[in-house]
Amino acid sequence: MEVNNQSFEHIHEIATVEEFDSTLREYSEELVVVSFCASWCKPCTKTTPLMERFKHRLDNHWKIDAKFYKVDVDNCPDLTDRFQIISLPTFIFFYRGTPINDIKGADMEKVITYTMMYYKNLGFQFTFNSDIDPDIDTQNYDYND
Repeated sequence: MEVNNQSFEHIHEIATVEEFDSTLREYSEELVVVSFCASWCKPCTKTTPLMERFKHRLDNHWKIDAKFYKVDVDNCPDLTDRFQIISLPTFIFFYRGTPINDIKGADMEKVITYTMMYYKNLGFQFTFNSDIDPDIDTQNYDYND
């Protein structure tokens, strides 16, 4: 992905139930954020670049190795069924392999806020408004465009 001539790492797509379970085991002591999405879902295609930019900001500015993943509901129906995904996108937050919160819909402001609250509770020092990258404009973003 490229925004303002900056290149960002793509959010890794989990392809199988085995890979999903392995990922949750490997990062069981960390926050794992999974976006359940579909290639045909317009709001999903809008939130992924924002997630990539936010992950880049966490990784490079705050030195947090953020664990963000996506699951295409059409390619992995077993996970879709396991977590009863009925709205796209759905973001599920996992800790110790267990879902601790979910956000249904393309509300990236909530995703960012919840993620930052989690890391702030771990002792990372940042404020919500001044430290969010101004290029991650969640309030004026038309997810249905």
